[in-house]
Amino acid sequence: MARVALLGAGWAGSVHAMALAAVRGAHLNQVLSRTEESARRLVESGGASSILAGTYERLDPRTDVVVVATPAEHHLEALRAGLAVGAAVLVEKPLGVDLAEADEMIAAAAGADVLCGYAENLLFAPSFLALARHREKMGDLHRLHLTVHSDPPAWGHFTAPLPGGGVLHDLGAHPVALALALAGS
Repeated sequence: MARVALLGAGWAGSVHAMALAAVRGAHLNQVLSRTEESARRLVESGGASSILAGTYERLDPRTDVVVVATPAEHHLEALRAGLAVGAAVLVEKPLGVDLAEADEMIAAAAGADVLCGYAENLLFAPSFLALARHREKMGDLHRLHLTVHSDPPAWGHFTAPLPGGGVLHDLGAHPVALALALAGS
């Protein structure tokens, strides 16, 4: 059974905890959070076997998979912690707070001998999957234009200034990922 550590016990962490509960062969062993209260709340609702709050150095070295669901300004540190114990790492969007940090994360992942991934939930949305099937029939692309219309949320971290919040920073990652996927990149 894969031992999974969840780094981040907020909204994104709770979504990943629910998803992990449905994955056969995975067990949420550890929740790391900046506050023990949020970790405890998530554990009580998600059934992890241990609660740890604080720094990522407390990550169990026997961890197989690390899910990074922290605010974006902690993604690089969390990725490094996962790689340090030899775990596969899945990083929630947005990848980093800026392009330089994203490049650093990609370089660290490329130098590791484990699987590293980026969580982009819209790649599995039925509307995108239909678009992707249609795109496959089109042949080579010479130009790609993608427009997304969405009212910005007026709640939570979406209203906060960067880093780790703001509508463009948080939701803007989706159309970029979709465009790259459609382009075959």
